[in-house]
Amino acid sequence: MTAQGDFTDMPILLVAACQPPGPIFVQRLVAGGARLVVFDSASAGLRSLAAHDPERVEPLPVSDYDRTAFSGLQDDWGRAPIAAVINLLPLARPGDISGQIEMLKLLMQVFGRGLVAGRGTLLSLASRPRDPLALRGQGLCAALGEAGAALGREFARHSVRIHTIIAPPGEAEAAVAPGLFLCSEAGRKLASATLELA
Repeated sequence: MTAQGDFTDMPILLVAACQPPGPIFVQRLVAGGARLVVFDSASAGLRSLAAHDPERVEPLPVSDYDRTAFSGLQDDWGRAPIAAVINLLPLARPGDISGQIEMLKLLMQVFGRGLVAGRGTLLSLASRPRDPLALRGQGLCAALGEAGAALGREFARHSVRIHTIIAPPGEAEAAVAPGLFLCSEAGRKLASATLELA
């Protein structure tokens, strides 16, 4: 196994891919041989991500929280095996608790059958706010963890794992290495969990 992990031909979807540390995920996953679909509203950023390997990175411009656009993907991805969906939206909009929970639900509605077919992983990343009184950001971390745990219990019988990683303030890139492991073949041996990084 390489330092990046062996993701040879694994179909992986990255939501809010231009949001750091999305570009690092793309670089490492491409190096590991994954086939990526990257979603974001920033067309220029998506082109930059696709330039890593145009044969392996497919950019799809989709606005954040665009329920119609994401729902429209269900026909394309409804039953196609998906190895992992990496959700970086909580890093992009850390104060919107209800919106993030709705997006988590939508991701499972759109890609859930694909994750079941691929025995895949849904990974959401969030970061603690620097200000301990930024209660919306603090609450988002707790809400994502609880929602992920509930989904994990429901989908465990389908061999699907739901993980949440909470990074320290300003250190979202610290979630890349554990995130890659959780999405790897070796990570499939672990049950759904929330990881709070120190």
